[in-house]
Amino acid sequence: MEIQYQDLILLNAALQEKGLRCHVHYKNDRMACIEFPGECCFTEELKTGVLACIEEFYRQKKMRAVFSEDALYFQVEEVASMNPPEA
Repeated sequence: MEIQYQDLILLNAALQEKGLRCHVHYKNDRMACIEFPGECCFTEELKTGVLACIEEFYRQKKMRAVFSEDALYFQVEEVASMNPPEA
């Protein structure tokens, strides 16, 4: 699924508002890159906070962020409805 430019703007604002020092930008139209600060500032706590913020942002849009193994990239996908179809 394509990542919307407006979502990256809003997501960067949410990260900044929470004091999470990183930036999200396009890798391509279906994948975004998480740019963490240098090694001197990078912690597991920061990584956990950033990933949680991204997950919550897309959860509110009824979508799911799928992260790469190294957590430097993510894609989004729609979440199937939890309600069964009506008969």
